[in-house]
This record gives sequence, C-alpha cells and structure tokens, in this order.
Amino acid sequence: MLLVIGLTYVFLVLSFLWARLVVFNVKSGKVKLAALLYDSIVSIHIIVSIYCFIEIRLRFTTLYLAAMCALSLALAIFWWGIRTTSNLKFALSKNVGQIITTGPFRIVRHPFYLSYFLTWLTSAMIFNLSVLWISLTLLSSFYIVSAKVEESIILRSIHAKTYQKYKTEVGMFFPKATQWISWFSGLFRLKTK
Repeated sequence: MLLVIGLTYVFLVLSFLWARLVVFNVKSGKVKLAALLYDSIVSIHIIVSIYCFIEIRLRFTTLYLAAMCALSLALAIFWWGIRTTSNLKFALSKNVGQIITTGPFRIVRHPFYLSYFLTWLTSAMIFNLSVLWISLTLLSSFYIVSAKVEESIILRSIHAKTYQKYKTEVGMFFPKATQWISWFSGLFRLKTK
C-alpha cells in the first residue's frame, strides 16, 4: 500500500512540475523571486518525502487509507483544474481574463492550491517530520497570500461584481457550509409530481 501511495505521490509531483514549467511559468521581477523561494521550499518537501517513501518501512495503518484518498482527491482536483483551464495563461498575471466558475472552480475558488495543500499535508502526516510540517506551513502561507493577491487583482478589474458574487457562493480553499447543505439536500430531495 505504501508503494501505491508513493507512486501516486510521485505522479502528483511530476504533474505539479509539468504545470509549473508549462502552465504556471513566471517570468517577471518580484514574482520571479517569490517563485524561486516557493520552488526551493517545494523541492525540500519533495526530496524529504521521496526519501522517506524509499527508506522508511511503516506498517499499514488507517492513515495509509486516508493518505491514498487524499492523494487521489488531490490528483483528481489538479487534473480537473488543468482540463477546465486548458486554454488560459494566468500564473499571478496582472491581466484578468475570464472568470472560471465551472469544473473544480464550482466547488472551490482555488482548486490548484487545494490540490497542492492536500499533497504536502499527506506526506507531512504520513512521516510526521518537522521539516515537512515547517514546509507545509510555509507553503500554506504562500497559497493564502497568493490567493488573496490574485483575488484583489480580480476585484479591481471589470469582473469585480461577478467575482464578488462568486466569492459569496464558493469557498476559497474548501467548500462553504452552504454548499455542503445544498449538495446534501439535493441528494435527499424527494421528487414529487
């Protein structure tokens, strides 16, 4: 089971690296410096995690099952987001294009950050090493700051009204309670004629 989790983790990391080079390629001043710091922290997290997957032999626990579910969810959210945004260029751009509210963006406003967070959280939980928890904290802070900066740019654009309405309906990184209630009520709603 740990091998399957490890392989899923490696596939996620390769997916993230591909996206970083192809989709989220940053080429400008201050943003490039922030991206370099971010990439360094991610690299440390990845190297330590992969080393642990190779070297540490842990017994099967329910944590493994939870880890596999979290990584599978992260993988699904990530590739669903890539497919939904396939013809956009956006990584920290000052130019606001179209507002996407379909695909995983219907569930959370920042599905890519959610998929990254789930991936780093999973390896931190499995191996419980200080370096992984510290990098998770730093990366989570980066995602929060980045999301707020991205949203402030959108809220100063011609899409401000549309995005403000979207913000009230959809959670930043996790679905809002109202979304859960709506989904569950839809599941149990009886159809009457």
